[in-house]
Amino acid sequence: MLVGGKVFFDPTARQHEVIDILKQRLIKACGDGPTNIFVHGNRGGGKSWMIRKFAHAMATTFPGFKYGIIRRNLPDLRKNHIIYVGREMEQLGGSYQKQEGIAYYDNGSLGFFAQCDEDSDVDKIVGAEVALLIADEAPTMKLDHLRLIAPSVRVDKSAPYRTMNLLLGNPIGESIEEIWRYHVDKDITEEEDPEYDPNDFGHLEIHLQDNPHLDEKEYRKQFAGLPAHYRMAWIHGMRMDE
Repeated sequence: MLVGGKVFFDPTARQHEVIDILKQRLIKACGDGPTNIFVHGNRGGGKSWMIRKFAHAMATTFPGFKYGIIRRNLPDLRKNHIIYVGREMEQLGGSYQKQEGIAYYDNGSLGFFAQCDEDSDVDKIVGAEVALLIADEAPTMKLDHLRLIAPSVRVDKSAPYRTMNLLLGNPIGESIEEIWRYHVDKDITEEEDPEYDPNDFGHLEIHLQDNPHLDEKEYRKQFAGLPAHYRMAWIHGMRMDE
């Protein structure tokens, strides 16, 4: 992705594959796919970086496009997204308003950044009406919050894009068992959720080994002393119930 003749995002081979699959769902002219996708793997695969650049690409391609990026708490949201957004929006010819938590694009598109920890946070997000909702480190959030927010993902039927509810994260956290059942095992019964359609749920994997920009040997040194369940999730990308 070039901006002003300069490289704005140069995806890895795996990131490129994942983005192509997401485009198949989101852009009507490309095809179809599940509405709800869980992108998971071990730490270091570049999930957060990739998905924010994907949101930028959709916002600059389609005037009036709206997306939301949420994390459980504001400090993590700042460290993983907000500290980069101001500069990125300048490069894209737009702006980011810190107090509002909104990215403004010059074509009328909007990006909302918010925490989702308490019921009051959910109430604020529900009214946003976005085409693309990204829950970063989704397994650390309550499943009730994630599902209550999901209906705010809606667009006019005349739009050139569909809706997508994206969950990102390492496979560990308070809601990982439920997320895994919805997206991977797909064993939700009608009694548990009468609205559940397994065809609307999918998952994609991306791992540290797919990221040639990160020195895996050096990065692995940071995991010494971790509890076993964190090592299994963060290093090997294995699902671990918390």
